[in-house]
Amino acid sequence: MKDLIKQYLDNGISRRKLMTGLSALGMSSVAVKAMAQSLSAAAPASAMREVQGTGGALFVQQLKAAGVEFIFFNPSTGDFPIFDALVDEPSIQLIKGVQEGAVVAMADGYARASGKIGVVIVANIGLPNAMTQMVNSWKDQIPILVAVASVEQDALGRDLTQETDHGEVMTQPITKWHWSAKTTEGIPETTRRGMKFASTAPCGPVFLSLPTNVLRGQAKAAIWDQAKFDVPMRIRPDKDDIEKTARALIEARNPLISVGDEIAWCRAEKELLKLAELLGLPVAGQSLTLGYWSRPFPTQHPLYVGALLRDMRYPGKPDVLLNLGNKFGERASLPGHEVDLDPR
Repeated sequence: MKDLIKQYLDNGISRRKLMTGLSALGMSSVAVKAMAQSLSAAAPASAMREVQGTGGALFVQQLKAAGVEFIFFNPSTGDFPIFDALVDEPSIQLIKGVQEGAVVAMADGYARASGKIGVVIVANIGLPNAMTQMVNSWKDQIPILVAVASVEQDALGRDLTQETDHGEVMTQPITKWHWSAKTTEGIPETTRRGMKFASTAPCGPVFLSLPTNVLRGQAKAAIWDQAKFDVPMRIRPDKDDIEKTARALIEARNPLISVGDEIAWCRAEKELLKLAELLGLPVAGQSLTLGYWSRPFPTQHPLYVGALLRDMRYPGKPDVLLNLGNKFGERASLPGHEVDLDPR
């Protein structure tokens, strides 16, 4: 048993082989599962390491290193190397949908609620279905990564049944970045780039095409921890701009705050509420429902005055309009002081 555990902790055998070996020693299935889970938690983490395996295994290992906990999917035949590798990664949970559009919508909702990237794996033939929901993610700047197991590279141009050559090109108008992995060893790097594109503000969908022969192939590649490739977009505001804004708000006779979904995306709702209550500032939203998809300010609060309009009965014509996260706040701006700040 000691040899089995040592091999597993040294990355010499997979979790599946560890469980098989423990079962062969006479341990019950419950005890085997419990020990495997405890050993997974005890396995040392490294910011960068070399991994040998199929393209599917390299893809899964890079997702794990990036902190991915959920994959939203509907399976096809070509992506089996990914799901084979997921058997050995209990830390990543699969959430299945019956149609590609629904799967993307689920990942989109997860990204909005959690602030993390929604990872999607769908059938290649169902990509057009997935795109019907990717449009919404593109419009609202939601970070999702959509991947498919595409046609084998040597089959391109042969007009295979239910296959589309260079399907990634179809996604160009509604993605921040789209790419097809060229080699097995290049899958982790492609995945890292895709996640960085998706999560860097302004966020949005990314599409990855993973040819089936590339997923099946064997290679050794570097797996990087998220901290090594994804630099948090924490913007420090200019001190002079903050002082200028504070002075304008204090001296204003009829100030107004315009807010939008970026407040919710930055998790700044508490700070917004504190500012509004501190100065007694009326708050208007970017639409009749405050945000297009979020509620960055409580609609039942006495300081909330509804949608931002060019002509508002109350508070009338503001002399200072502070825009926080409303992408279209300038459309209703009126003569006077106008301040547009990034809520991050």
